[in-house]
Amino acid sequence: MSESEKVVLTSRDVGTVNVADLVKPRRPRASLSDFIKAYQTSKSYEEVARKLGMTAISVQARTVRERKRGVHLKRFERQGGGCRITQADIDAANALIAELAQNGNVLV
Repeated sequence: MSESEKVVLTSRDVGTVNVADLVKPRRPRASLSDFIKAYQTSKSYEEVARKLGMTAISVQARTVRERKRGVHLKRFERQGGGCRITQADIDAANALIAELAQNGNVLV
């Protein structure tokens, strides 16, 4: 290790520190072909992330970037799970809005 790789901090308790120890290690980036193989054979962003050692958010971001570049990646089916709003829920919400409007409780 050369002297240029060391940093001396002014704190009495620390002393000499290797700069590499202060930097968060980078994950290896998947090549485009590896990304495409993992993506096209998966059913979700999470599955791609597991295969490549990435986070699901990183997979989503890379998917958007590659599509902007012209790569024709498949679209995943939407996963269920969120709140399902039925027509009855919508009708109840609209009735509540109408009731509030009649009572003058609507801010404009």
